[in-house]
Amino acid sequence: GTENAWEYFFEQPVGVDLLDIAHSKNVILSWAESPREYPGADMTINPELYTMWKAYADQYLRIKPDIQIKIDQTYRELSKDQKMIGVLCRGTDYTKGRPSRHPIQPDLMDLIRKTDELMTEKQCEFVYLATEDEDVYELFLKHYKDKLKTMNMKRFHADEIHNINEALADQQDNDACQKGIDYLVNIGVLAKCSCLVAGCAGGTYGALLLTEGYEDTYIFNLGYYP
Repeated sequence: GTENAWEYFFEQPVGVDLLDIAHSKNVILSWAESPREYPGADMTINPELYTMWKAYADQYLRIKPDIQIKIDQTYRELSKDQKMIGVLCRGTDYTKGRPSRHPIQPDLMDLIRKTDELMTEKQCEFVYLATEDEDVYELFLKHYKDKLKTMNMKRFHADEIHNINEALADQQDNDACQKGIDYLVNIGVLAKCSCLVAGCAGGTYGALLLTEGYEDTYIFNLGYYP
């Protein structure tokens, strides 16, 4: 390809782009294979592992300035200079499907109870919810009312579709790049919250790597579906 998708969302870690490489004399190409190690559920229970991945993220993961501005603006508008507790919840399509060897997700009421507990303990004014599931959103809205904050986005009822992620990919109102930017903004706002409550999922790992530091976190590490 002629474009590097990384540069849609992040700056190059060492300031070198494809044009620079095209005019370089000595270029070493890495193998196009999946990494053998990557940040996952293990880092939520292993402080040394988390410290290692966080150091890599701090050194190499630099969000493009225009996207970072969007993250900062969204956070300010939603938080109103008050403390927010961030909550990430996978869709009920995932929990009903119980995908083999994927992290088990917490029960929704357990998620709410832990959010209530930390919200009181850390004196957070608002709850920021990151989810694509309309049923989850409605449950949180019923419980938290005007204390609930979210991004304006399309959500889906799990009983109407087979897979929420596939439904999001099929949307025609945004192109693939814009969807990626919207997702990064969502996780970026989650990373700026004062606290985090979540199950083990990719968005959780992203928030943990992007944050400048949470006051407290509670990550449900419940093992894996058989």
